[in-house]
Amino acid sequence: MRYTLSFLVILLSISNLHSQDYGDYLSNALQEYNVYKENAIAEYEAYRARVNAEFAEFMARPWKEEERHPPLEAPREEPDIPPVVMPDNDIVDTPEDNELDVVDINPVINEVPPVPIVPIEYVPKPKEKSIDFTLYGTECSVRFDSEKRMLMNGVTEHDASKYWKHLSSGDYDNVLADCLSTRSELDLCDWSYYKLLCAASRAIYPEDNEAEMLCAWLMSQSGFKIRLGRSDDRIILLVNTCEDICSYPYFTLGGSKFYILDTDLEGSIRMNVFDGEYPEEKSLRLSLTGSNRLDSRPAEKRVLKSKKYENVTVAAGANLNLLELYSEYPMVYKNNDTNTIWAIYANAPASKEMRENVYPLLKSGIAGRSESEAANMLLDFVQTALEYKTDGEAWGNERVFFPDETLYYPYCDCEDRAILYSRLVRDLMGLRVVLLYYPEHLATAVEFNENIPGDYIVLNGHRYLVCDPTYINAEIGNTMPGMDNSKVSVIML
Repeated sequence: MRYTLSFLVILLSISNLHSQDYGDYLSNALQEYNVYKENAIAEYEAYRARVNAEFAEFMARPWKEEERHPPLEAPREEPDIPPVVMPDNDIVDTPEDNELDVVDINPVINEVPPVPIVPIEYVPKPKEKSIDFTLYGTECSVRFDSEKRMLMNGVTEHDASKYWKHLSSGDYDNVLADCLSTRSELDLCDWSYYKLLCAASRAIYPEDNEAEMLCAWLMSQSGFKIRLGRSDDRIILLVNTCEDICSYPYFTLGGSKFYILDTDLEGSIRMNVFDGEYPEEKSLRLSLTGSNRLDSRPAEKRVLKSKKYENVTVAAGANLNLLELYSEYPMVYKNNDTNTIWAIYANAPASKEMRENVYPLLKSGIAGRSESEAANMLLDFVQTALEYKTDGEAWGNERVFFPDETLYYPYCDCEDRAILYSRLVRDLMGLRVVLLYYPEHLATAVEFNENIPGDYIVLNGHRYLVCDPTYINAEIGNTMPGMDNSKVSVIML
């Protein structure tokens, strides 16, 4: 129950309007609402205090020894099929209709966002002491009096329980409220919010164990599913996620994976783990749902030109702070299926820089064109304005780009091109797009309102036409040679 529902008190008072003037009614109703709100807040705070007290008592019990699992390996780079250039004498040919066989479909899965078990009210207090820190080059601060800092005596169950009670005393509620407020103001995704809590905790406590405990407390109070481990005199935060994360060690607790996201605190193979469940806890989502409005640190603009359409030219800008976030974003997948990796990147929203620097010029270039013409212009832009290299050649390992990264870095491969094209078509043309995975190759398919011939798939009665950003000079409806009869996997976006 949220306090906004408390306005029912005002509505219930309407029946008394005939016996009093409007001014008296409004004054009385407002007083009733304030009393109701104060009582509700008191009840919320009492409930959260009781939950944290019980949680701390449970934490004092012996922690069970568990064995850590090695990290899941990141997918190795496949022998990527290099770009194919359509011969000039084939470009004018109209493709014939050809339906491709769909092997499987990776559906879109929308996860419920974590929220605190009760509303955390933001109460500004003037001249209150605060601590400053940065998140990906963005200035942040939380209200906290350093004189209220308390260090742990050790890392036993009793020490952890005692410290959780200290964190729940009310001295850190402003830290929590400020972090939640910053999450909303900057529209942070779950990963960025986790990083915000880590940065705030480190700013308050340079000491490792205290910082891990504070971060764990902030995570749990924010609604996230966490556990605690201890090993070699260290407290270690364990975080449950909706997806499987590559390259991070984890524990399996109650059938769920809990990851050590700070790899500097991995500890030994075995450690004692507190497997206490906090009410209404939810997994951290690795889908990049927020726009992450970080402070701007402009990169030098990069001019990108379509080979065929001279008016499709952009000066792509980038925010280096956002690129820093992207560069450390973990590679994840769902349901043991590495094909689900690409949806995370394709569904990431375009940055402010991309929308302000790239979109207006592309919109101007395709203005007044039919769907097929506009889609072909965008397709040629991605095919010819970007230089191809495999991840192995460019990075030495498999790496997937968010759309902003593809426009910034000098090289990209087929999956990066498909992801970028899918973002451009959805944002600039408002059409539905899916990704198509052939063996060793990624392309896109677009649902057009026009009847356009070519290679296509059918999903739930809807026809999607193949558009391959790596088949150079090929227009929509053409599949790269050697794949015309391939069975494709579909990644829904």
